Amino acid sequence: MRRLLVLLVLLSASSAASFPLKAWVSLTKGDRGLGSYFVQIRIDRTVYISRDFCAEAGYLGGPYPATMNDHKTVVQLQAGKKVCKYHIVDSRPFLMKGKP
Repeated sequence: MRRLLVLLVLLSASSAASFPLKAWVSLTKGDRGLGSYFVQIRIDRTVYISRDFCAEAGYLGGPYPATMNDHKTVVQLQAGKKVCKYHIVDSRPFLMKGKP
């Protein structure tokens, strides 16, 4: 029983280490008319835009454990047992209303 508990703790620690970022997901309407939607993934003070959609992450949720490649062209989120992969087409700063 102790071995199982130690194994679960080690697996959760390695999972957290492989996904060091926190991401929030939202859906926004595009400018091309009906059916044009984009997924916005906010990590820290940047919003990354993608055309990909992952049902497990939904369109309004977070924080999800996340990771990003070195070129900032792919974001991966861990939504439950599934890893959602988003190809980034654009990014912009995340602006907040009110005092910082």
